[in-house]
Amino acid sequence: MGGGEVMFLDDLLVELIGRNAARFFAKSGNARPTTVSHPRLKDGDKLEEPDTGNELVYYDGRWHLKVLGTYAVLKYTLTFDKGLGASVDPATKEVTYDQAYGDLATAVYTGYSLAGWYLDEELTDEVTAEDDVTIEADTTVYPKYTPIQYPIAYNLDDGANDPSNPAAYTIETPTIVLADAVKEGYTFDGWFSDAGLTTEVTEIALGSTGDVTLYAKFTLIE
Repeated sequence: MGGGEVMFLDDLLVELIGRNAARFFAKSGNARPTTVSHPRLKDGDKLEEPDTGNELVYYDGRWHLKVLGTYAVLKYTLTFDKGLGASVDPATKEVTYDQAYGDLATAVYTGYSLAGWYLDEELTDEVTAEDDVTIEADTTVYPKYTPIQYPIAYNLDDGANDPSNPAAYTIETPTIVLADAVKEGYTFDGWFSDAGLTTEVTEIALGSTGDVTLYAKFTLIE
């Protein structure tokens, strides 16, 4: 068997490295490869494992045995806490120890965007899709949400807005009472939510969501 070739034993995968070394792998699980010297190995020689059952072996002039044990693939259930009334998809996911978490759940929470998943309720220990799994038991992760900023557009019909009227708001913004716009030679007759000036708006209430477009109504002073 030449360098770099591979052969299968009962419990091990053996790869020859060059002329005097081999690597032993457990066929499954999370075991890391072990590299050992085999000083008597020459190109073309066969590396024969003694009859050891379920044990790891290496050679330094004579065979040495170590108990291999059972290398189980460690899988855990990750539960996604939905937080404050949100919906999550999926609700749970199976993850494998020492492998990346992969895609995490999406969450829908009105007025908020998902800003990450955390291993603690205090939201200090974030976990991402690229992180390797280090938990050692079934675990619940907790969402962090941030309020979405919604823009407010003002159509002023050549008038001027009051500087106290904000350009954006969130679901958590206290109720905004809209100030009057001004236009020289005109009276201000209110803010409306439609270009036809049929639905008047005087405030944006706490808990509102969505982009807002407002239209100023003016009447010419005669």
